Amino acid sequence: MLGAIVGDLAAWTYENDKERFYSSLTTKEALLSPFGKTAYETAVWSLDRKEGELIHLCPEKHWGPLVHADNLIRCATLAWTTDIPFNLFESDFGIFYDDKEGWYAGRIIVELINGLHHGKTKKGVLQHGMGETFQSLKSGWEWKIIKPDQGLLIYLMRAWDCFEKSWDFTSAIHNAAKWENVDRHLLCCLTGALAEAMYGCEFNFLKKKYGGSSTIVYPASLEKNAWRIQEHQFKSRFFFPKNSARTNVEKQNWTVFPNAFEGRVFTVERGERILRAFYTGWDDRYGFYLDDGWIYVDRSFVLLARFRLIRNGESYTLVNVQRSQEKPDCAEVAIEEALYSSSHLA
Repeated sequence: MLGAIVGDLAAWTYENDKERFYSSLTTKEALLSPFGKTAYETAVWSLDRKEGELIHLCPEKHWGPLVHADNLIRCATLAWTTDIPFNLFESDFGIFYDDKEGWYAGRIIVELINGLHHGKTKKGVLQHGMGETFQSLKSGWEWKIIKPDQGLLIYLMRAWDCFEKSWDFTSAIHNAAKWENVDRHLLCCLTGALAEAMYGCEFNFLKKKYGGSSTIVYPASLEKNAWRIQEHQFKSRFFFPKNSARTNVEKQNWTVFPNAFEGRVFTVERGERILRAFYTGWDDRYGFYLDDGWIYVDRSFVLLARFRLIRNGESYTLVNVQRSQEKPDCAEVAIEEALYSSSHLA
């Protein structure tokens, strides 16, 4: 939910204060565009929604290739809470009436975000359903060429490209902000929505030589609800996101090593505890986070090991155990300690 809002604030910051954009991504002075307002209002509505309440849509007065962009953003925002957000709209004409591109874009972005939110990889969400359709369309369209009548699918293809080439939330937004001759706010909103579903967006995240990490800042008028949304999303998470761990934006070298964990089997309940993980602290110093199919083990913002957790019916199997070059002798202890912490922390 927050990703589109942060993306929009970042677009304003890029256009008005590039120095702050590259150091902190957003600024308290940033203003929401109409797209950002739509994302914000939809997210707050979803938190406060009463049973049976719907979003009433009025027909647009003006036609054009982006006439339903607001509804695409609504779909992206609501994809966090349901895989069928279209049922939450009330309209006599349908949310993408007379817009075939919009119809496809809406269903595609919902499936992509829902899949990423549940822990699927970038490749995994493109291998079936509307994701597979999207991959097929993307391979046959000239979506990189700027055209005056570019529609919502073109924007979604560009947003996916910005996300696909990223390694964290901040780098995805940087990729989107650099596009010229486009509606930068729309592109950053869509990119932010996709990137947050995998990475989270609690922090601005830079390589150490550029300043490290800092908490995402919001204008004062948005702060209270932004933290409400953040808290709701974290409580309903399926895995601990990379961004909240604040590590691994540096390049790593990984090696297989003899260990006691390869092939270890866990119950579904135990596997889900590992995936959901926890914030590290004084008593539980080693943590897990999921990033594009790998579970990473970290301590004090340093990466120590990684592995994959494969679901097999009613169990999970731990495979592909590797250690990083930073502190290779600590890898086995790190995994053991993080597994212990995940067994007693919710």
